[in-house]
Amino acid sequence: MITEHEDRSPDEVVETLRRVGLFKGLPADELETVVGLMKEIGASPGDLLFEAGDQGDKFYIVTEGAVEILKQVPGGGEERLAVRRVGDVFGEMALLNDAPRFATARVAEECECLTLSRRDFEKLMGGDSLALRMMRILSQALRALGVRFVASRPRSWSRLRSRSGPSPR
Repeated sequence: MITEHEDRSPDEVVETLRRVGLFKGLPADELETVVGLMKEIGASPGDLLFEAGDQGDKFYIVTEGAVEILKQVPGGGEERLAVRRVGDVFGEMALLNDAPRFATARVAEECECLTLSRRDFEKLMGGDSLALRMMRILSQALRALGVRFVASRPRSWSRLRSRSGPSPR
């Protein structure tokens, strides 16, 4: 079951974000602003944070545990595209466009995540700015490439990956 909570102090969350690539090097006042907008959630193995086709409304930062990113493949079954672990972010495309989620995020290990909503992200970006518009265009291009890549991969890649386990980090 997914639960929202506030177990960490704002200072602890700032320290967590300092170790996340996306936020490394940001000034303390900017980190504190971001922390003020984030929510903490906890989830158990098997919980779905979102499913492919859902409307994306937030992105996630894994602070404990692991989350699998999965995609249904033609002919049935699912392919694990990635495993996100402590310090990894996912679902960020939801902040930039209104397209439905491309994949499913399922909790693999008991986990904690920080989330940031699209509405709050847009506030951070100062509303409808040129930078936000540029990021949306780039996001749409990346999404289109990702869809074409997954659709064009031979099924044998999935079988090989599932035999060898997750790719090394």
